[in-house]
Amino acid sequence: LAELVGRVDADLTARQVKLLASLGLPTAVSGLDIEALMTAMQRDKKAEQGALRFVLPSRLGSVELVGNIDTGLVRRAWQS
Repeated sequence: LAELVGRVDADLTARQVKLLASLGLPTAVSGLDIEALMTAMQRDKKAEQGALRFVLPSRLGSVELVGNIDTGLVRRAWQS
């Protein structure tokens, strides 16, 4: 998602995916009900009055709380 909204570049995403894979952690999921996920995320403690907010990397080793992200991009991130 951070890459889709332009907060990090593809190189950082690839580096993070490679790190997770090297630790035996999953880097992809399938068979998700995207709409159920979107509904659940609106109830998350980070959501503000139903608006989604995410903790996203801004560079290696740094994250920020980000709101006002297009829900279409969130759906795309779940599908990728």
